[in-house]
Amino acid sequence: MRRTKIISTFGPSIADSEILKNVCEYADVIRINLAHGTWDENEKYNHKKNIPFLPRRIGVITSPTGAVIRDILHRIHDRFPVNITLWPVKVQGESSSEEVIDAIEGFHLLEQSNLEKPDVIIIARGGGSVEDLWGFNDEE
Repeated sequence: MRRTKIISTFGPSIADSEILKNVCEYADVIRINLAHGTWDENEKYNHKKNIPFLPRRIGVITSPTGAVIRDILHRIHDRFPVNITLWPVKVQGESSSEEVIDAIEGFHLLEQSNLEKPDVIIIARGGGSVEDLWGFNDEE
């Protein structure tokens, strides 16, 4: 008769403590944004604009090689074909947040070059671990 050993560990692992640390940091970001009125509809700091019902031009900030850009192009083509401008960025890694911020600013500067800026901007990425997604928590 063969015996099997079951090994169980209890308590937080290193990965669990890293995830908890990231969650706590994200909670701090939420508290700061709420305190500054960033996500409050009634505050003077609210710079949100209404999304057009049918935008004529859509800017997309994402990786040019990921599945998410193919999904976006497919859905837009099927539902209401419009002009799409892709601003390619890294969506993982240390430089991802800087590249996304630069792309947003770049889209807003297009008019200075006599180019039409998009009516809306989609910032997209596929799934991933908490660590992979962390660049999207940058306050800037």
